[in-house]
Amino acid sequence: VLPVALEPTAGALLSPSGFSCINCHYVGSRPSSSETSAPDLTMITKRVDRRWFHRWVSNPARIIPSTPMPAFNVPAAKIADEDLLVQKEAVWQFLKHADRKSIRRTLAEGTTAVEVAGLRPAVVQGRVEGFAPVVRGIAIGFSNGNSVLFDFGRVAWRGHWKGGFLNEAGRHGAQHWWEAVGEPVWSTHDDGPQVLYRERASGAWIGPAIWRERFGFLDRVTQVGRAVRIEYRLRAPGQRTGTHEPQAWVRVVELIEPNPTGADADGFTRSIEISGLPDGYDLIVQHSLGGFEGQVTLGDTPWG
Repeated sequence: VLPVALEPTAGALLSPSGFSCINCHYVGSRPSSSETSAPDLTMITKRVDRRWFHRWVSNPARIIPSTPMPAFNVPAAKIADEDLLVQKEAVWQFLKHADRKSIRRTLAEGTTAVEVAGLRPAVVQGRVEGFAPVVRGIAIGFSNGNSVLFDFGRVAWRGHWKGGFLNEAGRHGAQHWWEAVGEPVWSTHDDGPQVLYRERASGAWIGPAIWRERFGFLDRVTQVGRAVRIEYRLRAPGQRTGTHEPQAWVRVVELIEPNPTGADADGFTRSIEISGLPDGYDLIVQHSLGGFEGQVTLGDTPWG
């Protein structure tokens, strides 16, 4: 059953307090410059049908593996009784039946700050400024007050802060720019890779091959309960950048989640799983996130 007040419900879902659609999608005229601009929201229902829309928002990477769009498999908090199917259908019906003027008006009334509601982490994609400016960023805010920033252009973590999440720093049409707010714990402006390979025989360190100023490709971002799962690919050592065979990729899955109640409840846990690493190599993770400086070596053991 769709909410009676469809327009404010859909507006909340499209806003940063819901699914954060307006952080990447624009309405009407395209922003003059943006590396994270996604298709015009007013045109989506003219390009695809309802069935395709639901398949897409549930698992975008299944349709386009390299898409930066996250999957939406966790309901937005405090909207439409937190019924995920109703929330997705409300967005579709609003975009299908509202005119462009109504959509623009609804999105213009969005909030200028993002708060973490309940146990579900807040995930915002787009340009993030503050401790470590990132153009193609994914900011994650946890219920215990910790926030982190992942640069999916460089497939690297850029910052960690506490006591706040994001405030709006500016906008162009429906495109928002965000500023990290709170107490900085750690940040870096280093453009080098945070993941390296080490050849066991020689001890040589090798960085992933760069293609179009990227060390790898983001495959999927998924909210899993209180955690966020980030999946990406890196070029395997010795593989050319034009190769697209499965063996050309080392796949990395990171799961980051707030710690449970206890002595370390103020922090978070980062787990890493790798596959496709060629024989004779280890994966070296430059591990600075969370204030811990050092390296973690992943070889025959998949989790670290």
